[in-house]
Amino acid sequence: MTEKYGLPATKIAGMPREIEMFAHVVRPKRADPADPLVVFLHGRHSDCYAAETPVDTNRYDWPCRSRGRAASSASDGRVSEPIPSHLGYDYAQRLLASQGYVTVSIAANGINAQDHRLEDGGAAARATLVRRHLDRWVEWTTNGRYQADMRNVILVGHSRGGEGVDRASIDIPLSAPYRITGQVLIAPTDFGFQTAPYIPTVTVLPYCDGDVSDLQGQRYTDLGRDLTDDDTALRSSVLVMGANHNFFNTEWTPGIAVAPSFDDWGGDPGATCGRRTEARLSAAEQRRAAKTYLAGAVQLMADGNDDVLPMYDGSRVDVASAGDADIRTHAIGGGRELRKPGVGTTLAPAVGADTRICVGKSSARVATRLCGNGVDSYRTPHWPSHRPAGLPSRRAFEMRWSSAGDRGGLLFKAPLNLSTATSLDLRTVVDQKQGNVRLEVRLHDADGDSVLLTPTGKGFLPALPGGDFGLSKLLAQNLRVPLADVAGVDLGKVRRIDLIGVSGNGRIWVLDVAAVEPGLADVPAKRLARISLGDARVREGDGPGTNTMRVPFRIDGRLSAPARLVVLGRNYTDFTELPNAHVELKAGQTRGVIRFPFRPDRRDDIAEQKIVVSAYIAAGPIMTRDYTARVTLVDDDPAPRVSVTRVESPVAEGDVAGWTATLSRPVDYWAAVRVRLVAGAVDAPRLTVGDVPQWWLTRHLGKVPPLATPLHKTRPYLSTYLRPGRTEAFFHIPVKRDGRAEGREAVSLRVAVRHISDPVVRTVFVRDPG
Repeated sequence: MTEKYGLPATKIAGMPREIEMFAHVVRPKRADPADPLVVFLHGRHSDCYAAETPVDTNRYDWPCRSRGRAASSASDGRVSEPIPSHLGYDYAQRLLASQGYVTVSIAANGINAQDHRLEDGGAAARATLVRRHLDRWVEWTTNGRYQADMRNVILVGHSRGGEGVDRASIDIPLSAPYRITGQVLIAPTDFGFQTAPYIPTVTVLPYCDGDVSDLQGQRYTDLGRDLTDDDTALRSSVLVMGANHNFFNTEWTPGIAVAPSFDDWGGDPGATCGRRTEARLSAAEQRRAAKTYLAGAVQLMADGNDDVLPMYDGSRVDVASAGDADIRTHAIGGGRELRKPGVGTTLAPAVGADTRICVGKSSARVATRLCGNGVDSYRTPHWPSHRPAGLPSRRAFEMRWSSAGDRGGLLFKAPLNLSTATSLDLRTVVDQKQGNVRLEVRLHDADGDSVLLTPTGKGFLPALPGGDFGLSKLLAQNLRVPLADVAGVDLGKVRRIDLIGVSGNGRIWVLDVAAVEPGLADVPAKRLARISLGDARVREGDGPGTNTMRVPFRIDGRLSAPARLVVLGRNYTDFTELPNAHVELKAGQTRGVIRFPFRPDRRDDIAEQKIVVSAYIAAGPIMTRDYTARVTLVDDDPAPRVSVTRVESPVAEGDVAGWTATLSRPVDYWAAVRVRLVAGAVDAPRLTVGDVPQWWLTRHLGKVPPLATPLHKTRPYLSTYLRPGRTEAFFHIPVKRDGRAEGREAVSLRVAVRHISDPVVRTVFVRDPG
């Protein structure tokens, strides 16, 4: 059954205009209170379009212009309508409803139109919108309007909607009248370096994403690995080769969307990911794969159907309903016991191969300690170069070889128990420059025995396709070593693994090594403590010495152990960076302040400077909630006095008329000096265009008007800026010597310094020479 609902618009903090409360519902024909609820949230797209023309309005003011509103508008008067992005997942909703799930896709155009105002890109606003819809569903399932199991809710988000639903999963406490049991994030952003603890998460990564082209959604998997030891939630990355960003939503797909839309992959149509290549999925093929993996994820998380687990756990499977799409997965969590390079592991002796433990960062510059040495961050989803400074980096095992049989590996300080595991999984990145690789794995036990094993697919791992626009991704694929019928070693006490190059050369990075047990472990009904920053206003003060900006924070939930934050600050008025703040949190702490020292002075500055601070988790069992805050630094110094003087008056033809604008003392900002020629209240003829040289007219006017035109009617551009520390600005108008007796003439300048002084007019008189 398909229906829709519309509720009164809602106010969300940080947005001046209300947000719509519309949704598209597709549900089973036979209602059952045990049916899980699946909530979809679309991403950031244009909010309105002009329905009468094939032109995307691309950010009309919100709300869209109904006929009455357009008629009263001071603009072009065109009628516009909301782009129905929330209808773009109907194809997936129908499949899920046929399988017994209640689905609702909510509209968020009002957020899309206003999220540029918010430091977090609208993540908190989208989470709030999700929660307000869920609150209404609690009412409706209570009063009988709908039937659904509100203790079994799956969230699905696309693009910024993915970050929004993840933020909702972080925000929603266990005490809420609904429970989030899993989430599917499709081509998501992750500006906040956040991931929801104890929430099973499937992240879909389209290889040909031309929007979120750095595939930053990989962080939802990677960050989840190291949050806390008892988080057994499965986190799976699903790489869809040939898929782009937009075609998961039919309302963002050319040919079937009601509003203008486009293919976000902007590269050469005949190159990798180009629409003319066989490897690129059509829009229909992309939707077919998407709904298959979406439905499987919902079955896995909402119903605990382990039959579909191989679609997400790194197994190599062909799923008929996904068509011919090339889909590759890797996973962490689910109860796997991990070994991490550089954490409880050391390098094993290498033979022939070059091995090292590298730092998980990338840099286009050569920096030998980095895993992504000399590689642009758009190609390294695991190792972002824009990772906030001061955060610890995950490490990787790197091996390069040039002959078959070369080998290297890792020693485990504590034995890895594989006695009940079905496989050993290694999340492995292949260097595209070296090409495809083939590997074998040797296990060594504590008694010195070893066995050589061949991974699934004969150990073959392909390099990801190269091309422009950030392709040649260094993204992990799963190297799986089956353990059935392994003999000759004690699998309960594995102390070392070696990787042996079967191919003649190659280069790989191993992110972690995992013992994979059958099925999935139960996920604890827990949530981590969550920290939120608060806004602040600070008066600058006069010094001497330093002053302190104090940013308040609160912690919701119990912080069970010490934790550490790195907090970054950026002044968006003068675009300077504040020194990083490192904040140590104590177990049980519930609030505190973050201190940023600064040096005040007695010089006038912008009345209110905007400083944005952002917090990131460096260590400990805690997750950020409201990770950004705004500090308003209020200047309390008086503005300088402004004087405008004539250099000389009168001046003779052939000389220069000059003015000086002077500040009584320097200021700490670029002072805009607004200058305009005016008629002036004087009893004398005004200079005309013919009275000044051609070069000056060309420089300040471009097109020269008739020579008899009064100069003050031409509006030449004379304004300028005083850089911080400068106190004087000079203005000159040269006067031609024309050889005619004209008597006294006048030229008047109106000068004002923005935010400091009112306009003043000063007139220079011009006399005949001699």
